[in-house]
Amino acid sequence: MRFIVAFAIVFTLAFLCAKPVRKAPVALYAIAVALDLLYLYGMTSGANTGASTGFWAAFLPFMQRCTLAFAFFAVVMFIGVLKEGSPVKTKLMAIRRQLSITACILTLCHIAYYVYTYFFQVIQATGDVPTANLAISFTISGILLVLFVVLLITSFNVVKRRMHAKTWKSVQRWAYAFFGLMYVHLAVILLPPVLAGKEIAITSMTVYTIVFAAYAILRIWRARADTPK
Repeated sequence: MRFIVAFAIVFTLAFLCAKPVRKAPVALYAIAVALDLLYLYGMTSGANTGASTGFWAAFLPFMQRCTLAFAFFAVVMFIGVLKEGSPVKTKLMAIRRQLSITACILTLCHIAYYVYTYFFQVIQATGDVPTANLAISFTISGILLVLFVVLLITSFNVVKRRMHAKTWKSVQRWAYAFFGLMYVHLAVILLPPVLAGKEIAITSMTVYTIVFAAYAILRIWRARADTPK
């Protein structure tokens, strides 16, 4: 599955490139922006046709379906449940903020595509009333977008330094709600094809459920383990 491949690549690169990312995070952000622009070019140049093959057939779904961005978010999530003082957590914790910002940048093309597709092409053009499933998805997406913007803005040091430490930590705790709603969002989208017996959707739903369930269990366990006796 695409997500497993993306997660393995992101985790490996994050671990191997932690030092240069910490020293020059702007380079990582620039790469993420370049990928967004490449995706935009692919979508507007006709490379997204059903007959597309090779690079575009592999690249466009990674970006459009937020697979690569979610892989970054997943790495950010699981960094938080690693054992304190472990070599992996020590190395990755230093760039957790940078990975989170990169994930947000990569999410922009996903947001732009679906906002344009559903709001401007489907609803505005035809005047059709969205189905209950689509309406729920829109609502969740709206909440996610608000949390996304708040978490992204407050992740930058220039904003963080202007905030009280306690306030900043309180705002960043909304990341848990963001991760939870992300799963609900995925579940709402995948539920119809899952019920229809679509094998790809069933596989995707299974993988995402395992990922989020594992994170929830490990996060609770880590919180209990770190609580003073």
